[in-house]
Amino acid sequence: MEQQLTRLREQLKEKESEKQEQGDRLQRQLREMEQRLVEEHERLQGKHDQLVNSEAKVKKMTEQLTNAQGQLQEKHDQFMNSEAQVKKMEEQLTKAQGQLQEKHDQLVNSEARQLTNIQEQLQGKDEEIAGLKNQVTELEMTLSTAQQLALNARQRQESPDWVISRDQIYVTDKCLGRGGWGNVMSFIGATNDEGSPLFVTELMETSLRALLKRPLSASELFVISLDVARALNYLHQKQPFPIIHRDISSANVLLWRQGDQWRAKVSDYGTANFMRHTMIVAPGAPIYSAPEAVTKNQTVKVDVYSFGVLLCEMSIQEMPDPEKREQQVALVSNRVIRALIRGCLQTEPEERPCMEEIIDELEQPT
Repeated sequence: MEQQLTRLREQLKEKESEKQEQGDRLQRQLREMEQRLVEEHERLQGKHDQLVNSEAKVKKMTEQLTNAQGQLQEKHDQFMNSEAQVKKMEEQLTKAQGQLQEKHDQLVNSEARQLTNIQEQLQGKDEEIAGLKNQVTELEMTLSTAQQLALNARQRQESPDWVISRDQIYVTDKCLGRGGWGNVMSFIGATNDEGSPLFVTELMETSLRALLKRPLSASELFVISLDVARALNYLHQKQPFPIIHRDISSANVLLWRQGDQWRAKVSDYGTANFMRHTMIVAPGAPIYSAPEAVTKNQTVKVDVYSFGVLLCEMSIQEMPDPEKREQQVALVSNRVIRALIRGCLQTEPEERPCMEEIIDELEQPT
């Protein structure tokens, strides 16, 4: 009995041991399941968070899409409005083109009618024009026959028996020449008839002084100054003695019209003389005169000085003023002309250029 009880106790102990092992095994399984459950919960929580983020992104993208759709609709509406405006402008353009074509047709028809009228008016004018040409030819022949005479009167001032000196006529004849030369006035003759001494020269239209009431164009300045320079050079080259004009001024430069351009000739040789040892002191207008004009030591360079004064007057349209000579020269805007003027106005005659050098300078392209 006791053995049975012992055996039962052993069996019970074995059962309890097995039960303990099963409990431990179940506890381990439970802990493992709890761990897996926690991990699964964490995984599900991560998925949930991702889902929440995705929902937020989807919401944001939905809002952006909605905004984009709104903007697209607005652009579409603007495009439709622009298309309507373009269509309207095309209609206006078509209408304007039609009006323009109508105006063009009217203008063409009007010009055609005017041209027809002009052609009708011009018909039959050939004979009238030919007659006018004949008259012009006759007038030109008459003018040529008269040698374009002008009476350059030198009125008697004091003595009733005043006469033109033979030397003065001789010098004038030498200066001007019977047939004339380029930019020097043609000399016809001289007379003392009726007690009034007269020089007869070709007819000129106006003087440089009169023209200087308005500014000269660059072309006028260079053409007229070149003409004067060539005239003086012609006189200075005379042999056996150079001729000094000694009275260059804007009043003594006379002008004539060649096409649309004024051309110049030098006149008034009352103070001109051959270059000799004896000279008349202070000839001509003092405001144009060189410093040595008050002495008897005069050369062709007195004309060069006067030419510089004249060139300054032509450039600024002011009468020469010896007291403001440098200020007036400074007003000349053309640097080439200004430098040429300063060269002509040198105090020492030998430092001034000759007329040939001046001509070369003026003929240079600017």
